[in-house]
Amino acid sequence: MVVATHGWGGSGSQEMKSDGLTTVSGAGGNFIAAFPDGYTDNTHSGFWGSWNVVGSTQSPGPAGQICTPTADPSNADCYTSCKGCPGADGCDWTTCLNDVTPTGIGTKDVTGFLPSLYDFLEETFCVDLTREYHSGFSNGGMATYQMGASMSGRLAAIAPVAGAFHNGFFQPPTEKIPLLDIHGTADKQVPCNASTAGSTSTKALSQDGWWYNLLSDTQAGWLEANGCSQAPPLSNYVPPLISANTASRTKLACANHGCDVVTCAWSGSHTYYGTSAADNGNLVWGFLEKYTKPTHVGYGHTTSTPLAERVRPRASFADVRVELGEAVDALTTALGGAADALVTAPAVEDLAAAVHYGNPANGCGDDEEELVLSSGPESGRVCAPMKKGPSATNPTEAQCTLGGTLPDETNGCPTDVPSPSGGSTKWWPTVGAFPVCLQDSSPGARADTHCLLLCGPCRLGDDGMGCSDLAHAACPTGARCMTGTVKSVRQGICVYD
Repeated sequence: MVVATHGWGGSGSQEMKSDGLTTVSGAGGNFIAAFPDGYTDNTHSGFWGSWNVVGSTQSPGPAGQICTPTADPSNADCYTSCKGCPGADGCDWTTCLNDVTPTGIGTKDVTGFLPSLYDFLEETFCVDLTREYHSGFSNGGMATYQMGASMSGRLAAIAPVAGAFHNGFFQPPTEKIPLLDIHGTADKQVPCNASTAGSTSTKALSQDGWWYNLLSDTQAGWLEANGCSQAPPLSNYVPPLISANTASRTKLACANHGCDVVTCAWSGSHTYYGTSAADNGNLVWGFLEKYTKPTHVGYGHTTSTPLAERVRPRASFADVRVELGEAVDALTTALGGAADALVTAPAVEDLAAAVHYGNPANGCGDDEEELVLSSGPESGRVCAPMKKGPSATNPTEAQCTLGGTLPDETNGCPTDVPSPSGGSTKWWPTVGAFPVCLQDSSPGARADTHCLLLCGPCRLGDDGMGCSDLAHAACPTGARCMTGTVKSVRQGICVYD
């Protein structure tokens, strides 16, 4: 059985379409795949599914705040269950409800929604208790790491995709558990190495201003927990279900670090491996299926658990809807239901002729820079207004507020946005895209921080990968919406060919 957790702003249905596990299972993988919905207790409209893991609600931590002061000064990402996120200075960004443990970190009191889900699935289906696994993408990849640390006595292996621990919150497993880490080399939302902008040698900074643990440090801690007192020599890992042509096309390179710790890098951004559900599913399952946990006897108990204590957990799901086969995306929003209904607002007069965010083919402004953004096989160009961003020595010295998923006309970005091709209303999600400030841009760029246009909704279609027609229509005429460049899996950036 594989439980897979979606990225921030996603849903179980979206994850099911995107990660390819159902494709692999249906093609003979012979396993149950489960796709839960994360909690959405945020007062804002839109998509807010999230997981309380790896320190996402515990800022400040042992290493200080987990984001820069310019990441979320308005505290817009604070969830209702976090009761105002006291002391976090805008850095707490997911639900505070109990997903794994009450705090979202640690190996004690593992009583949350996800471990309870494993219990429920054991009760409901014929599950091989020695072969329970976890995978997930982005915030769901972070949940995968947390499950590996908190449930290492139960899970046979984990495979996080584009996930990491927040800086200061790395937690090694208490028992050996195989790990496959999958990262795109161009991933700037959950980077695995020190970033260009504001970087230090000890942590990685995302485009929207959050600090993450370096993958090298995670590897070292995981190797030690898995029994390698000294890191053995590296060797190549050849994914068993990935063809040579696919590996070549995606520039896939995998390293076996010993003690069942493997890392895979490919030429993509913040998205699923290969920007392909089938490729992602094959890479993940090809690793997971090799491992068993013969000491797990059910409900998280192991062979070392005294017989008198091997009881079914008292708390079981009281109100659960299990969707078998083709699931329905239940993420309706306060904006008015299904995705097709999001663009129903009447058009208003077009904005005055915009001077920013235009097509680079027509030239960019003096205060703009032409950037090339890439998301695996897809890429595009943008005219991006240049801004000065925070640095490691001057974290508050910035000309704009980093990140954000909602329109903010005070974030420091120019607001003269070209009218969208699908209408003339000012901001998405009624119609048009809106500016967002992101840092750590393309190598060789004249500025480390730029303003770009955020669009959506994305990853709602049958393939769970691209953006909807509505998202493309939210962009200026001639532009399209491209995923893999921002934190929310439901949003993208407007780019031109």
